[in-house]
Amino acid sequence: MIAVYELVAAVLLLLWVIFVTLILTRRLFVWMKSRGVEDNVAVYYNRKVIHIFAGGVCASAVPYLFSTSFFPLVMSILLSIFTYIPHKTERLMYWFQTTENMYEVTFTMMWGIVITLGWLVSEGDFLIGSCPFSSCQLVMLSQASLEIIFIEKGQSLGGETWLWPRFP
Repeated sequence: MIAVYELVAAVLLLLWVIFVTLILTRRLFVWMKSRGVEDNVAVYYNRKVIHIFAGGVCASAVPYLFSTSFFPLVMSILLSIFTYIPHKTERLMYWFQTTENMYEVTFTMMWGIVITLGWLVSEGDFLIGSCPFSSCQLVMLSQASLEIIFIEKGQSLGGETWLWPRFP
C-alpha cells in the first residue's frame, strides 16, 4: 500500500528537480555566459549539474523514502514528458537542452526504469537500482539499447543515427 508520506516525498523530490532544472541551472547558465563561457560548454556543465543534483539526489533518497517503485517511475515519466515537450514544440530550455539530441529525455525515462527494475529484481531493495555505479552503467546501457532499437526503425530518439552513444 502506498503511504501518504510517499506521495509527499515524491512531490517534494519532483519540485526539487524542477527547481534545479528551471531555476538553478538557468542562473548558472547566465553566470557562466557572463564569464565568457561558450553556449555549448555552459549547456554541457548544466547537464552535469542536473544529473548530479537532480538525478543523484533523487536516486540517493529513493531507498529511504519509498517502499514501492510506483512513485519513482511516475516521477520519471512526468519528467520525461516535461523534457520532451520543449523538443516537440521547438521551444527548448536553451540552458541545458540542444537541438542535436534528446539525451535528457531518455535519461529521465531510463532512470525510472532502472530504479524500478532494480527494485523488482532485488525483491524490494532499492539500493540495487539506486547504487550510483551500477545505476549509471545501467542507464547508459539502457539508453544505448533504446537508441539501437529506434535506429533499427530508421530513426533515433536523439535525432542522430549512430550505433553507440557518444558521451562528451
